[in-house]
Amino acid sequence: MRNVLVALAGISALAFPAAANASAIITFGSTTAIPGNNDFQGTLAGAPLNLTRVAAGTGTNITLNANSIITFYFLGSESGYSDTFKTTNALPNFFTTETSSIENHFASPVFMGSDTFNLGSLINQVLFTGGVSATVGDAGFGIFLGANDVSGLSTNTFYFGYDDGGAGPDNDYDDFIVKAVVSPAPEPGTWATMLLGFAGIGIALRRRRRQQPALAQVA
Repeated sequence: MRNVLVALAGISALAFPAAANASAIITFGSTTAIPGNNDFQGTLAGAPLNLTRVAAGTGTNITLNANSIITFYFLGSESGYSDTFKTTNALPNFFTTETSSIENHFASPVFMGSDTFNLGSLINQVLFTGGVSATVGDAGFGIFLGANDVSGLSTNTFYFGYDDGGAGPDNDYDDFIVKAVVSPAPEPGTWATMLLGFAGIGIALRRRRRQQPALAQVA
């Protein structure tokens, strides 16, 4: 039993370094208030981060400070198109069309999936398609910010929206709104350590089983 406990302790001690903070760094230029024609204006203003502004277009960027897993949740949509959100990695396409009860989505976020991203920019790694495609830094891609947020914000939760208006955008970014949650991705070394640890547990258990009959005979 002692060997098993030692193996478990080894796994735990070596796995903890992989739990270092992972976050998104959001840089942006000018911002504007969330416009009144955004159907979620009131809900966004009352969100946990007290979101009151939107940054969009050239000069806006989202980068990761470490290899990360990002989990995406669909929050709401006011879309005349069949809009799609996807990543360039493994996340399946997610479609939405205009709905008559848009506000209800914020009360029940819809899990879309998780994907793994490497250290660096998310430009061209997340994509909206509908009227006109948009990714981070494009005019159709907006990031909702708190009133006191400054460029260089580091956060593990952020919200962004899509304006699919194409040639006639209304700059409301409510055509497809997403919540993203960033968590650390285990490093390859951590996985190797955990596998070795589990192998050690297996060996210790086998030895223990072999010793039990011998002890029984002596008794």
